[in-house]
Amino acid sequence: MSVVRPRVLVVSVTLLVLSSMRREKAFDLHTAPAAELLGWLGHANKWFRRQAVLELAWRGERGALPELERRARDGKNAHAFDAVCALHLLGGLTDDVATALLQHEDPYVRRWVVRCIGDAGDASAALAGALRALAERETHPEVRTQLVCSVRRLPAAVALPIVRIML
Repeated sequence: MSVVRPRVLVVSVTLLVLSSMRREKAFDLHTAPAAELLGWLGHANKWFRRQAVLELAWRGERGALPELERRARDGKNAHAFDAVCALHLLGGLTDDVATALLQHEDPYVRRWVVRCIGDAGDASAALAGALRALAERETHPEVRTQLVCSVRRLPAAVALPIVRIML
């Protein structure tokens, strides 16, 4: 009877797994043009998406704002959150865009927009109305929690009506 040594088996399995892994072609995000970075925002691997967002922000690629806004507003875009992050870092998360994104299908997009509004420390009348409407209809627990946390940093005239709704 033959005996398989554990070390041989581990090495064989490891080699089999490594040989079957898909390898990415060579890339350099630091020198990639903005259009290519926007392409990386659709990558299945989160690391590539986040690095593309950071690279766009480090360069101040404001020319990418229209495409980022389109991707962020797209309810069918599985990676809309990354587009919202890039919009925020580039200063493209305006009141109009934020108001529209508070109605996004993805709860994590809504949560991040609420966080960004809270971080700004102020909200226009239109944005305050959108936050009140969100407080009335939101059922996702993480978005509701972020809403309560973020309104603490807003002026009382904006925060108190939202808190009353949430109670």
